[in-house]
Amino acid sequence: MKQMKNILFCAGLSLLACLSCSKDDNNNNPESLADAKLTVEIKATGTKTKAYNPNDLNELEGEANINNLAVLIFSEDGSTVFGRKWEAVQAEYTAMLTDVPAEAAKARIIIVANVPESLINGVTSYDGFQEDMVDLASQSQTSLAMSSRVIATEEALIADDNYLGYESMGSDNVNGIFSPILLTRIPARVDLVSLETNFAGSPLEGRSVRVETVSLIDMKTRSHYFSAGEWGAVEVPGNQGSSSVVTLNTTINDVTPVTNTPYSHYVMENMDTENPTQIAIRATLLATETASAQTKTFVSTINLNGIDKGYGHNLIKRNYVYRLWITFGKNSFEPNTYLDVAVEVVGWGPVNQDVVID
Repeated sequence: MKQMKNILFCAGLSLLACLSCSKDDNNNNPESLADAKLTVEIKATGTKTKAYNPNDLNELEGEANINNLAVLIFSEDGSTVFGRKWEAVQAEYTAMLTDVPAEAAKARIIIVANVPESLINGVTSYDGFQEDMVDLASQSQTSLAMSSRVIATEEALIADDNYLGYESMGSDNVNGIFSPILLTRIPARVDLVSLETNFAGSPLEGRSVRVETVSLIDMKTRSHYFSAGEWGAVEVPGNQGSSSVVTLNTTINDVTPVTNTPYSHYVMENMDTENPTQIAIRATLLATETASAQTKTFVSTINLNGIDKGYGHNLIKRNYVYRLWITFGKNSFEPNTYLDVAVEVVGWGPVNQDVVID
């Protein structure tokens, strides 16, 4: 399996950044005093619900939506906002922002998607925006916050047209960047893909398990909006909590597993080894005529050993899907048992896990 790529709007997206001279010297907005302006265009072609990879089975419909697009242009030191603009996307996977003020000077440029207009209007400096946080509660399948890396111009922008990420302009682009700018999702996703038992040949053969509830504990509830580097860290300290407990009450055995992904939940980046994000599953080994029922809550850290498995990171990183396969084995309901997690990376960043309760 290959390691996940960002939501790379490069197979189906082209991102053009064009700076042109101001056309309105009478605008009362102080930012209209700028001597250049930025136009950003994003277009997606192909399958509507697959912005990066139309064959990505791990991307849920709507997770690549760009409902609104915003650009912020800061001075080189970040103390001044040269210009900003937020606009709702008028057509699916198509967005254009025109006449965003800029200056003929070195600058920092940040592109974000699916963020509140009030957030953009309230930004006063680069450092201030860097400290802003997005709440997990605001994220949904059809509106996931995304951001580009920070583009620090190597040379001053010219007062005439400037281009960024525009393939046909080649080396004439800002910093020579002619490939489309990449946007990366801020949240990650945890999927409980399947539930099964493996009791054959053991004293538990023929027994059934009722999986009663599932939840996440020590998940991050907030995150920063962007990172300076491509697909960089957006984790914030603290801000941890538990998800609501979801009732499944699903009965499984060796003959009747569950394979329809009964549980999914978005989470924020959490690389904290002291308080990692964990999945908690409460299950009961059902009684028979000769054996009583046993109930136990199983807790497992998500992606604990990802680096050892060759997937580049441990724990929870933005823009990944963590897929869990839960297997109850012959020793699952003994006192000292745990979840053994195997990990692989596929799709838009999934970390696949075989969770064996044995």
